[in-house]
Amino acid sequence: MYKNMKRIASIVLLISFLFSNFNLQSFSQTLSTSLNVTVQRDNSGVYKITKNSISIIWNAIEDAVSYEVYAASSNSQVDFQTVSENIIPTMAITLLSVVYTTYDSVILSWQPITIAGVQPPTVDRSIFYEVNFAVYQDGMDITNPENLDIAGFQKIILSDYQVDQSGKIVFRVSSLLPNTRYVFFVRAVRKIDSSTYYSLPSNVVMATTLIKYEVPLPSTVPVVENLSVVTTTYNSALLSWSYVENVYFEIQVSEDIKNANAWQVASDSFKPSIKEVDYTTGLCYFTVQNLKPDTLYYFRVRAYIIKDNQKVYSEFSSPVFARTQKVPPPKTPVAFGIKDYGKDYAIFVWEIAETGRRYVIEIADNISFSNSKKYTTDTDATEYKVTGLKPNTRYWARLFAMASDSQLSQSTEIISFVTKKDVSEYTGVFDTVQDTTPPFITVEDSVSGRMIIEITYRYVNESLDSKPVLIDFTKRTSSSIFQFVIKIRYDVLKALVKLNKDFIVTLDGATSQFNFAAIDSSDIDKLTVSGVSPSSIYTELTFIRASGKYNVKDAISEVYDIRYTASSLTKQVGISYFPMPIKISLVNREPWSVAIPYVFDLTSLSWKEPENAEFASDNKSVTFNLQTPQATVIVRKSFYRDIISSSYATKLYNLFKTIASDDTSDTIGIKSAVSKQELASFLVYFAEKKRLYRFEIIDDYVKKAYKAGIIENTQDNSILTKEAAVDMVVRFYEIYTGNEILADDVTWTKLSADSKYILSLKKAYKMGWLFDYVTFNPKETATREYVLAFFYHVVSSM
Repeated sequence: MYKNMKRIASIVLLISFLFSNFNLQSFSQTLSTSLNVTVQRDNSGVYKITKNSISIIWNAIEDAVSYEVYAASSNSQVDFQTVSENIIPTMAITLLSVVYTTYDSVILSWQPITIAGVQPPTVDRSIFYEVNFAVYQDGMDITNPENLDIAGFQKIILSDYQVDQSGKIVFRVSSLLPNTRYVFFVRAVRKIDSSTYYSLPSNVVMATTLIKYEVPLPSTVPVVENLSVVTTTYNSALLSWSYVENVYFEIQVSEDIKNANAWQVASDSFKPSIKEVDYTTGLCYFTVQNLKPDTLYYFRVRAYIIKDNQKVYSEFSSPVFARTQKVPPPKTPVAFGIKDYGKDYAIFVWEIAETGRRYVIEIADNISFSNSKKYTTDTDATEYKVTGLKPNTRYWARLFAMASDSQLSQSTEIISFVTKKDVSEYTGVFDTVQDTTPPFITVEDSVSGRMIIEITYRYVNESLDSKPVLIDFTKRTSSSIFQFVIKIRYDVLKALVKLNKDFIVTLDGATSQFNFAAIDSSDIDKLTVSGVSPSSIYTELTFIRASGKYNVKDAISEVYDIRYTASSLTKQVGISYFPMPIKISLVNREPWSVAIPYVFDLTSLSWKEPENAEFASDNKSVTFNLQTPQATVIVRKSFYRDIISSSYATKLYNLFKTIASDDTSDTIGIKSAVSKQELASFLVYFAEKKRLYRFEIIDDYVKKAYKAGIIENTQDNSILTKEAAVDMVVRFYEIYTGNEILADDVTWTKLSADSKYILSLKKAYKMGWLFDYVTFNPKETATREYVLAFFYHVVSSM
């Protein structure tokens, strides 16, 4: 029995040394009824563990003759943290090595100690590291670090250290002597209260610092050569010149080369660092900062050395000059709108496109912004309250971002609103007679095909606000209606004009937005028709669906003839008596098309697009003035669905709006590359039919393109680069129009262009077709959207 107990004690001690996560204290509790082996503590409660001994105790066993104590060690790290309750670090640091050396420093790396039992391995940040180093002396025993006399070693304690991607600590020992051999080792350190505990030292490494190369001072100070301006921004210039070792440079800048006193020192002690020297070209670089935008500057540089505490200068280099760039305009803010408004104020909100900008709100009571007022916000503001507005007044507003030099961005889209009314202003304006009719009177006459919605006085009296009048003709019972009439008695119209009401009319295929801003309410009082008072005369705004009535190209079913008439209760008495024009906005609800208005020209008795039509940037609406009492035809022209996502959407819209297409596909495939034969077929199709077609290879057209000289052969169908596509279209233009473009006086600066395309690129540049010249990359693949956008510029000049 005794022999078995002794074996257990031996096994316990052996296991505790072999396994890093073995806890002697907890294991001793398991054997509390037997040996009760524990590590001995001193009076202060600290375990008696030194660098080469451990004290243990156990309960005596009755009649035991002797005890055998076994210990074992391992090359793996033995974790005494558990044994010592996280007091003593691991026995030794491992994998200490030299990464590289310079003339005054050595870079070391080693494996840090991790927290035992934690996965993934986590560096124990409670442990510091002591880096010991000394100049190597003959006789040093570096094979056993414990035999080194560390009294002569310098020490660096690392409490905040960096771990690289490989999981090792990397540390630079600096301020060393050049060409000197050093000895290094590292110990782990843990401090508990006033006590410090050390691990065993790591392996010892040696490294010799490099010889410091001293560049001799030149006998004479050379003049700076090859000074040039590499590039400029709006506030800086990058200079370069031939690098000279071991000298300093003084850089000067001036705006007036004729004034000797205008030179200012940009730097008087520039000595290029490694990153500021290109050793391949032998040039060094310096950036002159804090320059003014769009200003011509002159630069000069001289070298100097310090000899006997005196600066010895060279002559100045020949000056060079360059103009700084203009300050780029700030980005346009987005989502400009109104958060709230009242009778005398409006709160505007927006989202910033870039930080560090102030904003300017421009507001006026007319869309031309004459006599407008401007309000400047604080930096990075997203909301602003404008006060002092007039009640019941329509205002237009737009927003600009403002740079530090007061340069403004492009404006946001214009928004319009009407301030709320001061009800007291309307006392006595409206009839006091009680109106018992409904706000709207709707009549459907399926025989005549007319639907009439009359606006009554009751609606006016109940609508003392800025909300528009909403007329919806889609809510009807009869399917045979094709004429939609808004009927307004003249005295009701006067009240609506006084209230500055907008009208929004919803039809089957379009929405019309308009107002009677051109009417002066006092003019209505002057109206007389054969002695009939205005209270007995109605004005009618009629929308007539007339898809088959007018010979307008590409007209579709949603076509309306818009006219104004005046009538009594029994008969029509004339066409609109109030002044023209009246502004109308047509909102297109089909996102992949554009609504094009046509007005009837009384002079030529034909239909034409209004000259003053303004299309929104996204083509979702068009605004124009109705100049004649009748009439307007709306034509919806469909476009490809992927145009809206194109970088050149506006150009593509204008191209397909100008030239009809025989392609009935829903999409173009704007990002697809264009091959040589596809573009040849496209160009010949246009030449023969004056219409556009998809990028499809048509053999007959490929042969015609070859005979015309647009392509070199009929076998090559390689994907086109931008320069090759431009070359084909330019040759097509000259053949198609018979006009040769002369470009001998044009300079081409894009270095990567192929020599066989240079002439065509010069011609395109001269004609203004290279809309993307600044960013033009000749070797970039030509996509369908790019070819179409470029083609739009070409055909626009035909």
